[in-house]
Amino acid sequence: MKSLIINLSLTFGFLIILAGCAFNPSNREVFFLNGEAYYIPYGAQYRYIDSNLAEGLKSIGIYCPVGQVLWLEASIDPNSITNDKLRDMFSQNLAGCSNPLNQAELSYIQHQEMMAAQQQMNSSNKLNQMN
Repeated sequence: MKSLIINLSLTFGFLIILAGCAFNPSNREVFFLNGEAYYIPYGAQYRYIDSNLAEGLKSIGIYCPVGQVLWLEASIDPNSITNDKLRDMFSQNLAGCSNPLNQAELSYIQHQEMMAAQQQMNSSNKLNQMN
């Protein structure tokens, strides 16, 4: 019983630490737009880059070609962004551009996500068996 309480306390503490973590652009998800798959940070705002947006970005020194997706960290108000702020956001990984994924990249990411989910399920099953 004592080890169960310790295990639950450690698990709860670990979850609290994870919940307090800041935005992490390496935590990504696949989403589809206009028939293309893109890989952007979880919860990020996004906008398809058309020729007008590509030219506007290029004029401030950000080079993202047509067909990519511009993403912004979810908590940022897009209406409050100035050109300088957008450049700073790129340097701080709070904004970026993502290419459409090709089929091999999409398959690899989906396979990795499936393996991670299976590993998590196996860990949960082992924990349940211990109880």
